[in-house]
Amino acid sequence: MLNARNRIIIGVVLIAWIIVAAIFSSKLEPTTTAEQFLDDDHPLQIGATILTENFPQTQEDRSSKVHFIWGLDEVDRAGVNQLLDPENVGTASFNSEFTFDAQCQTAILSACDMLASDPDLKEFILLRDGSRSIDCFVQELGAFNVDNNANCLDVRIGDWQDEDWQVSSDNLTTTMEAFVSKRACEPDGQSVRNYYQNSMGWDGSGLRYAGISIESSILNERRVLAEDTVRVHYDKFIQVAEKFDENVGKACKTKTIMTDLDQKFVFMNNQRIYRTSAVSSSMIGVL
Repeated sequence: MLNARNRIIIGVVLIAWIIVAAIFSSKLEPTTTAEQFLDDDHPLQIGATILTENFPQTQEDRSSKVHFIWGLDEVDRAGVNQLLDPENVGTASFNSEFTFDAQCQTAILSACDMLASDPDLKEFILLRDGSRSIDCFVQELGAFNVDNNANCLDVRIGDWQDEDWQVSSDNLTTTMEAFVSKRACEPDGQSVRNYYQNSMGWDGSGLRYAGISIESSILNERRVLAEDTVRVHYDKFIQVAEKFDENVGKACKTKTIMTDLDQKFVFMNNQRIYRTSAVSSSMIGVL
């Protein structure tokens, strides 16, 4: 048997090991930057680091879009395993109570105006040509319903809002068939159907969902940001979605779904899972 002196020495060493291991375990965290293939002091890597970290995102960058959608329920994620199939994110579920009537259209237009003018959102939405980058197909639809020959300048001026611009349920199918084939008010010359495919759920016979898209001021498909940075923007957009639920949600008879299709918010939540799992696993190993 060990004598008392040896027991004390072993106990002190063990306690010191546990303290050191606990300190380093608490510092474990997931990746916060894209993987580097070059050394930090390589000229190309220095240039890339400066461009990604020392300059804010501009309108020339391809940013991620955040969508506020009405007409969808939570995604059915049964059988989803992104470790084995990263492309499988689940199956969309449509809300049968969604109604794209005049009241709903008016509420969505008001939401677009709020996104464009709310000072609290200034740092969260990318600026393009001095204005916040917001895709609001209801604006173009309203102008088109008033005047089939309305151009993008007419849409921005907004005189059509003084008319009865809302599309009635009886004329929705006929109006949408003509509307989706016209050119959208965006620089690449895409049709309305193609440009708004993620925020306008026209299936040829009915509108399954409707929404608004904004360009994020920090998120893009190639950039990896820390969880804490992304969560500030995520929490703000969740607040916006909750505010929309009070008016747009009631008008359209469906709750607001906020999401991004580049899975930046999914990655953010995965970072938290990885971090907490790493810390708990390391502590179990230590003990």
